Amino acid sequence: MQRSAKHTMTFLSPLWTKHWVLAVTAVLFLTGCGQVQPPQTASDPVVPTPSISWQPAPDSKPKLPTSDASGLSYRSPTAGSVAERLSLPVTPKMGRVSALVLAPDGTKLYGVNTGEPVIPASVNKVLTSLAAVEVLGPEKRFETRVLVGEGDQIVLTGGGDALLQSVPNPLEPDWASLSELTEKTVAALKESGRNSVTVAVDDTLFAGPSWHPTWLPGYRSVVPPVSALVVDQGRPKLPETPPARNGRQSAKPKPSTPRGLPADPAIQAGEVFATQLRAAGIGVRSPVKHAAAGESAQLLASVSSPTVAQIVDDILLHSDNEAAEALFRLTAVGAGQPGSFAAASKVVTEALEKLEVPTAGVSIQDGSGLSREGRVTVDAIAAALVVAGKSAKHSAITAGLPVGAVSGTVKKRYRSGAASSGRGVVHGKTGTLLGVHSLAGYTLTSTNGPVIYAAIFNDSVDGLAARDWLDQFSAKLTECGCG
Repeated sequence: MQRSAKHTMTFLSPLWTKHWVLAVTAVLFLTGCGQVQPPQTASDPVVPTPSISWQPAPDSKPKLPTSDASGLSYRSPTAGSVAERLSLPVTPKMGRVSALVLAPDGTKLYGVNTGEPVIPASVNKVLTSLAAVEVLGPEKRFETRVLVGEGDQIVLTGGGDALLQSVPNPLEPDWASLSELTEKTVAALKESGRNSVTVAVDDTLFAGPSWHPTWLPGYRSVVPPVSALVVDQGRPKLPETPPARNGRQSAKPKPSTPRGLPADPAIQAGEVFATQLRAAGIGVRSPVKHAAAGESAQLLASVSSPTVAQIVDDILLHSDNEAAEALFRLTAVGAGQPGSFAAASKVVTEALEKLEVPTAGVSIQDGSGLSREGRVTVDAIAAALVVAGKSAKHSAITAGLPVGAVSGTVKKRYRSGAASSGRGVVHGKTGTLLGVHSLAGYTLTSTNGPVIYAAIFNDSVDGLAARDWLDQFSAKLTECGCG
């Protein structure tokens, strides 16, 4: 995936690396050598800080550095100074807040209701992503295949790629397309002398209900049923040029005309595939139907999804519900379990426990956070981010977080007002449901040390005020000398 403003580097280590020195020098130059800067205005160019990790050297205890060979100073925040900086009033209409700030080594710097189980909304995707990378590995890909069925049948078989496109996306060259698969299929058919087929689809990689019983009925207009075989995330689209996104264009072109979501995404994908086959000169007889080719079926053609790390990037940057639900189930399949909501919940929870993320009070219901029955704690969310920052294996989580006023779901936030100091500095995953507002990620303080934060409002009746509080909460950390 293309990244214009995200570069991973080693941050926390007893010994400075060349990459860290160069990156920090660049940040200091752009921000005024670590001093607190006046708030940026919306007309100022936004220069985002790099995404970072705080991975320690092997067999060493994580420890914030104090200086490097050039004499640049980096101070660890203290709990008292952070608490003083974060004395923000919470009004009754904002709801009840849970909030936590940690140093990169996990030291608690600030906390309110940190162990209270709360509805997470989309910050749940942080836990989904961490568990997926742990179980599957960051380089794992998933295949969409065409298999030889009985008689003249070919079977389009889903591998759980929720980013499969009907046609190539020029902005995301690693995303697979059905048209590429069609081209390979046509070549294989012609080589064998076949010019007519019937098309079946197989989406049996995932098991159980395709719709979570706790999801609200109104979600059906914005989220398709979860399927191992889906194209364009169930949204038919016409080719068009996506708008620019501050150095990174949108990876998800919107349809030119509104269309409904399919009741059966696999059948829709099969129909698109059949249409493309016909356009390439292959006759397709009879309607598309469900069928399995069998485990020993011959492979005719295949395309591969992006890596798990790239899928995580999409999930966190765009808050992609469809990709999150697919990856949730793929995590269960990767652990040898059925690809169902129930099995994925169990596997994700076990993966978090293995990584020593506290799961007391945590109830994982789905991958996206759409369920209002799901519960997390800010202890768990912040601990997951600490784990991600310390490990090269899990670095896709910190690298994928949107940047304030620059990208993703926080692109239009931090642009002015009391939170403007977070422009280009705060990295955070957002979450929003009715009465629920959340934000979690990391930022750099004015002394250039990273801090991890997580904050969640439940029972909010003034969503704008709650969101403003979250933005100010994270932005104030960027202003914090806190030494």
